[in-house]
Amino acid sequence: MTLTRILFLPVHIVLLAAGLIAGSKTPPRFQIAYPLLHTASFFAFWYFIPPSDAPSDFFFVCAGVEAILRSFSLHLIASPWKTFYRLNQPSFDQLSLYGKINWAVNISFSTRGIGWSWQLPNLSPALPYKTRISYTFYAVRRLLFAFLLADLARSYQALYIPWIATTGSSGIRIGDLPFLQKAMTFSTCSMNGIASQLMPYEWICLVFMLCGADLESFNRPILGEWREAYTIRRFWGRFWHQNLRWIRQTQARYLAYNILGARKGSHLSNYTQVFYAFFWTGVSHWAGLYMIDPTRTWARTFWFFPLQGLGIVSEDLVIAGAKRLGVGLRKGKDGKDVATGWAQLLGRVWTLTWFFVTAWGFLEDAIRFGLSNETGSFTVVRGLLGKGWWV
Repeated sequence: MTLTRILFLPVHIVLLAAGLIAGSKTPPRFQIAYPLLHTASFFAFWYFIPPSDAPSDFFFVCAGVEAILRSFSLHLIASPWKTFYRLNQPSFDQLSLYGKINWAVNISFSTRGIGWSWQLPNLSPALPYKTRISYTFYAVRRLLFAFLLADLARSYQALYIPWIATTGSSGIRIGDLPFLQKAMTFSTCSMNGIASQLMPYEWICLVFMLCGADLESFNRPILGEWREAYTIRRFWGRFWHQNLRWIRQTQARYLAYNILGARKGSHLSNYTQVFYAFFWTGVSHWAGLYMIDPTRTWARTFWFFPLQGLGIVSEDLVIAGAKRLGVGLRKGKDGKDVATGWAQLLGRVWTLTWFFVTAWGFLEDAIRFGLSNETGSFTVVRGLLGKGWWV
């Protein structure tokens, strides 16, 4: 088997876990050594290990950037040895050596803190499946759904959108297509994006569960409920995956409170967190493209993310005006103001329109880069249409 970078992804987990164990005995002024070591290791693997295919190398870079940022958060801001513990279990200092290793590995794997003291708010409700058999059937159904969703989307693109089928080498650019074709392309790209989140997550959860992991660790869906996504803020904060949220939030709050002197709940604090999060998400995606193909700037990939912050500011101004006028609001069961049905419908139209207008540069970069390449993939849709069962 050829040695490629993607095979070294588990090294990030090992470095994070080892850093947490060693960091528990390290004075605060020396904690910086662990994220710096992680950074050096990432570049060493990048330099000495040969590349593989573009999608795998892209994922390696993005995961590496996020692991480095996570290491900075853990060692310089969070003090996890004092604040991170599994609910209803002892703190770090009271654990045995095996318990401490297990604690460190779990934190290194966990991105949303499910079942921990640092669990993210507003996650989807826990799944009702309490046994391994019932969860296995659920995961298999989700995997089949994700496969068919992606297969349907990619089959349409391969048959009817030449620019995607040829990785941007021929045909009309998707951003220049007629409206109806553009709408179909946007829909299929969205389907691909959803499937790309569901498939790996369900596979990882299924494998870990079959290996004996606690169901509580991953009993929340990776994506939220679509009914929550009636603003851009709620799309990113409640519907889309929250795997990067703790890293961004920890660093952005430190920047807002400790450096900028913002008060909790203030506009300065709010928008510092919004733009900081989207800035680093843009950097992560841009780095994945640029480090593999530095002949292009890939600027549209980066700017897609800070642009989401501008969309959130715009809708916040409209929502603030509506609240002043008492328009589009009703009292919820808890007595708080919630959007009425027609306001939510209008919000969904706004959110979809926003992405339809802003996403094309990001999508075209991804396609030109080869992230839509499906060589060697099995297809049901094209097989049934007589186009072959394998791509």
